[in-house]
Amino acid sequence: MVVTSKDDDEWKVARRYSQFHNLYQELQAKTSRTLSFPPKKFALAMDESKLKKRKGFLQKFIQQILEMPNLTSSVEFMK
Repeated sequence: MVVTSKDDDEWKVARRYSQFHNLYQELQAKTSRTLSFPPKKFALAMDESKLKKRKGFLQKFIQQILEMPNLTSSVEFMK
């Protein structure tokens, strides 16, 4: 997945859903703001459009984090 910052910097992020979910749990514990995260669905049962939709949700999740300097500077985010 490609993530773009507000400054138009781009990063390619190659992680499994479970890794994003772990990151979500770790970062949610560090903030009082509620982070949105897509629900887990059985990937083999998902068609291409559902996978695209989940990818979009994951991109929004990363965008939320990029807007919170206290999270982007965390050890969990830098892994």
